[in-house]
Amino acid sequence: MTAIMGPSGSGKSTLLHCLGGVDKADSGRLFFRERDMMQMLPSEIAGLRRTQIASIFQFFYLLPTLTVEENIEFPLQIQSIPQDKRRDSVASILKQVGMTNRKQAFPNQLSGGEQQRTAIARALITSPKVILADEPTGNLDSQNGRLILDLMQNLICAKGIALLLVTHSQEASAICNTTWKMQDGNLIV
Repeated sequence: MTAIMGPSGSGKSTLLHCLGGVDKADSGRLFFRERDMMQMLPSEIAGLRRTQIASIFQFFYLLPTLTVEENIEFPLQIQSIPQDKRRDSVASILKQVGMTNRKQAFPNQLSGGEQQRTAIARALITSPKVILADEPTGNLDSQNGRLILDLMQNLICAKGIALLLVTHSQEASAICNTTWKMQDGNLIV
């Protein structure tokens, strides 16, 4: 679990978007499991994002017309996972994030903390190798932020998933084993 900290505009989110295959770097090389992402076809990068790399964002990005349960299930549908396996996986992760009683709610009916727990469940549902988290507590009050950090730390550690966390928060970076700094587009390790 690694945190990247730095001032606004230093390039933290851009780096995360390049690592997640959302943006393409202007130069250099980027490897994921010994494969050069700069040489991959867009379809190959999309495949990585469906199965190996998940993201958690500050603004949740839940689909507004889907319930909590449907938002979490959606990545499994894209992978063509059979319905019975999807339902079992969703039921399990709902329990782990404490959202079973809210599974039929729509995003606009949820608090910020509930929306973020849903987003965390959606990220974890595919058992990715890496989670990229961009200010996951930045839109929450301090109490909900602490709860979300504890939840992320516990679930990610239990599942053996790598975490790269971009944050301004010292409290958020404290859940990580390592903290790197970014300044003026440069990563200082």
